[in-house]
Amino acid sequence: MPRYHVYSLVLSEILFIDAEEKKMTVYNSNLFGQLYNLKTGGKEAVVSKARIAGLIRRMKNRSFSVSNSYTIDPFIFKFLLTDEQRKECGWTLHISSCNKFICETDDFSEAIKAACEWIYDKCYTGTESEKASDYEKYTKYYKDYLAKLAQSDT
Repeated sequence: MPRYHVYSLVLSEILFIDAEEKKMTVYNSNLFGQLYNLKTGGKEAVVSKARIAGLIRRMKNRSFSVSNSYTIDPFIFKFLLTDEQRKECGWTLHISSCNKFICETDDFSEAIKAACEWIYDKCYTGTESEKASDYEKYTKYYKDYLAKLAQSDT
């Protein structure tokens, strides 16, 4: 399974999943189709062993509903649980079709690029001609971010 998985949660939010580090990050976009919190890291959640154990326990006992405020996260189920843990749950969860799949890859830069390009395409609020003319201007931020990351890796 690839390391990085990228989904659109709602039109202006991107869920970035790192299956190896068991980490999920939500990035938000602005009116110019940019992930404005890309450089600051977004809202990050590290999925702990206790959280996974609780998810498995709730699924086994089917003890979750709106009335008791327990929920089951299908992204954690699909990408962060091992095959044994999924089997232990006793049944399967599926990611809602409302959550748009963007990409999966082992390359961090490729995942970021796909997320930023998708957001620009879907969330830029100007006309189509403005969108085309502003493309370089409003995608420069993520290209600079990836270039800086590449420099720090060398």
